[in-house]
Parts: sequence; structure tokens; C-alpha cells
Amino acid sequence: MSTPLPYPHARNDCEQCREHDADVQVLGADYEKPGKRPHVLCAHCFGEFAALRALSESGLSLDQPVSLTLTVAPGRRDG
Repeated sequence: MSTPLPYPHARNDCEQCREHDADVQVLGADYEKPGKRPHVLCAHCFGEFAALRALSESGLSLDQPVSLTLTVAPGRRDG
């Protein structure tokens, strides 16, 4: 059984599906633009996002490593 997430984060705030609460925030210059909302995804959509990034950025032979930096989505920590 999972532990409920602390609020006050927005419900159903996944940037991709808008059907689930976001779990992670993707970090990096491509995703942290001044004045823009954080790029937050639920676990399911993050899996699709990571797979597509790996396929699109791993080189012509699909043999180059790809790294992603992420953190817990804003508003999810107690304290």
C-alpha cells in the first residue's frame, strides 16, 4: 500500500498525461527555463519520456549513454 503524498501540490499535475500526480521533476537547461513551470511527470509518463530520450539521443548506432537528472517533484516533501 502506498503512502499518500503530502499536499499542497496540484492534483493531476503531470505535464504529459494530466491524469496523475507528478512524481518527479526533470532538471537541466532544456527543462528549467526562467518564467516557465517545472517539467514534472508521473512515474508512467517519466518511463515513456526516458525511453524516448534514450532512443533519440543515443547516437546513430544507439550505443551512446544518455543521462537524465531529476528530483522529487515540488510540493511532495514533508517539512
